[in-house]
This record gives sequence, C-alpha cells and structure tokens, in this order.
Amino acid sequence: ATGRPGQRSTHAAKVTETVVAAARTHLPEGITLSLETPKRLPPVAADEQQLRQVLVNLVENAVKYSPDGGPVAVKLSRGDRGVRWAVSDHGLGIPASERRRVFEKFYRVDPELKTGVGGTGLGLYICRRLAEQLGGCIWVNSREGEGSMFFIEIPRPPRG
Repeated sequence: ATGRPGQRSTHAAKVTETVVAAARTHLPEGITLSLETPKRLPPVAADEQQLRQVLVNLVENAVKYSPDGGPVAVKLSRGDRGVRWAVSDHGLGIPASERRRVFEKFYRVDPELKTGVGGTGLGLYICRRLAEQLGGCIWVNSREGEGSMFFIEIPRPPRG
C-alpha cells in the first residue's frame, strides 16, 4: 500500500494476481482458474490484507461450489468509481429466492449439506462487511444449477 498516512491505496491487479496464483496451487481436479485484467487500472482505496481476504473468499467459494469441476474466472475492469471484480463459476448456483440472503451472517444456501459443501456461513458476510467498510459494494448474479457471478467494486482513493 502507498499514499499518505491514513490514505490507503492498493494495486488491484497485483493483489488479485497473488490470490489467483495461490489458489492455483491447490485447485481440485477438473477446475480451471483464469484471470483477466486490463492493461491499466486505478489503485483502490483498500488495505491490501482486507482486499486479499475478500478475493480469497470469493475465489475459494467459486471453487468450492463447483463440485463437478469447470472454469472459474476472475475478471477485473474499471468500475463506475474504481475497480470492479467479477468472480464467476459454472457450479451449483443460487436459487433466486436465496440471492439476497447469501450475504447474511451464518446464512447457508444448503444448511443440510446435501451438496457436500461445508462452511460456516461467514465468508460472504465478511466480504460484504469489508466491501462496505471500504466504501464499496458486493452483489451476485446467479442461476440455480448454472453457476454464479459475484461482483465487488472498490472505489479509487480520494484525490488530494
């Protein structure tokens, strides 16, 4: 991170590259993980560790909820106020009725573990809290049985 004290500024692509590289070292068989970043992106107003935690969570979820394998893709782009990440999978997906609730504390789409996917129900809640603390937002598009695409957008640091 760079910038004046109290002003956090993080290189979005570099942090994302390290998260994707680390995830690739322990991918389950049948899952591919791709990363697409534009040549130039603005820095984001985020603590590097917090941003890393959000990205690790989103990538690990995409892998975890793709029990039959398939592609997981991370794509960075310029957002309205900063940088936007899209993390997509072709896994289990989320029923329409559950999409708003996936960011709630301890919420699980599959509480009976029928899919064999475990977890605490805290990952997306933590992602939402961190995104909000950074002045950003997080949302999901999904179709049950067809996969999910999670988006997070983090603003640029204020100028000054």
